[in-house]
Amino acid sequence: MKFLDAIKRIEKPTRILLGGFAVALLVVGIGYTALLVNKLHVADLVAQCESAPTWEETFPKSRTTQKKDKDGWDDEGLEPIGAPSGNVSRENEPLVCEPKLLVQFSSYPPSNSIQAQIKNAYEHGERRLEQALFIASIVALFSGIPYAWYFLLRRIRELHDAIMGK
Repeated sequence: MKFLDAIKRIEKPTRILLGGFAVALLVVGIGYTALLVNKLHVADLVAQCESAPTWEETFPKSRTTQKKDKDGWDDEGLEPIGAPSGNVSRENEPLVCEPKLLVQFSSYPPSNSIQAQIKNAYEHGERRLEQALFIASIVALFSGIPYAWYFLLRRIRELHDAIMGK
């Protein structure tokens, strides 16, 4: 009961300020928790990516395109989408599974691959934390407005009383 009595004695603008800061901390905590959960999800996706690391397993023949040269279709046949042009074979090369590297190359990887899932999940987690911080700062800012207003009114009252000689 003493705690509730102490809260009731605090002026209303101060209660709004403290309540706004508490809500802002709660929002930041929820955003950080979402980021941690997302990091675990990204780690699972990276483990899946590293467990099946060959280019051919990721880009099967159904996801292929034919290369054209000057006379028409290339005689060498099909090449996986996203593979470099030329005679470079990527069939046994491991995939890039590092989220930060995948984010740097926006046109890479194709939209349905495990790499795209890693990239999207990583970006989603970063966005969630940024959104939480933005919302928390807005809540804290708006909860401080009444406190600042009443603070200025008190200073104006003190200035008025000093001028009037009270």
